[in-house]
Amino acid sequence: MSVSNRRMLSKAFTLIELLVVIAIIAILIGLLLPAVQKVREAAARASCSNNLKQIGLACHNYHDTNGKLPPGTRWDAALNYYAENWAIEILPYVEQQALFNQYVKTAQNYSSTNQPVVQASVKTYNCPSDMNAGQLQTPESGNGSGSGIQYRVSSYRAVGGMTNKVGDGNAFWDINAPSIGSNLRGPLHLTGVAGLSQESIAAMPDGTSNTLLAGEFATRTNVRRASFWGYSYTSYSISTVTGIVGGQVYMTNDYTACTNTGDINNCKRAFGSFHTSGMNWVMCDGSVRFMPTSTDPVVLGAMATIANNEVIPAQ
Repeated sequence: MSVSNRRMLSKAFTLIELLVVIAIIAILIGLLLPAVQKVREAAARASCSNNLKQIGLACHNYHDTNGKLPPGTRWDAALNYYAENWAIEILPYVEQQALFNQYVKTAQNYSSTNQPVVQASVKTYNCPSDMNAGQLQTPESGNGSGSGIQYRVSSYRAVGGMTNKVGDGNAFWDINAPSIGSNLRGPLHLTGVAGLSQESIAAMPDGTSNTLLAGEFATRTNVRRASFWGYSYTSYSISTVTGIVGGQVYMTNDYTACTNTGDINNCKRAFGSFHTSGMNWVMCDGSVRFMPTSTDPVVLGAMATIANNEVIPAQ
């Protein structure tokens, strides 16, 4: 063998060396992917937090204009059905005036007249971590489920208040006549029935910084039970915190798993997200908090009321 050939062989990679290099690259990629995922989730969580911040500011701007917060959902006796909800009412304050102008309040929420509005995708209402946000789906119940009209899936629900009951389908703040005391009502509940009307920020003895305004609900199962920002029927745009010992089951991003272990009516009013270990909430003062899934549901229930005189421990 010539001297030049021996020099070329000495400079070339052996098979073992090549395999070692490949293994090192694979390890580096394996270490890099979780870091990339963490950065991506951090960005999604920050974007989601900003969405809720915008929702909080929109509710305050609505309050400045109207002297009251928007209704969670308004029952219209003339229509004999649910009319506009909080997310529709604040459209002008999230830069969606033209969309708001299209909504006809004298028509039922599920009518074909309002179809162009309820099928619109509003970026502010979609969390980047929510795998279903932006889809068109048919809600599982209510007149909208049988009307043939699909609604746009979203990620956030108003806080209607707190319930201390399980197994009572009338113990929630999105139905016609809630069977629980008015002291458990939240800031964005049903109006137009049972003496319930829109709330004023000035009339919140529990304090705006201690009271939940809106939070996340997304589900990995049964997307027809997800949040629908434009659907005013009962629980699809409003949730009620189950503020009892054992209420942790209703803080989940899995509707089916919830119904397997908890009461179906409370599961319909769950809160949950696809963020790691918690979810974002906007408070009545407009600030946004990230709360872990381990948060005591009794404390969270207390934070869902506006006039129950609870003392909230430091979070």
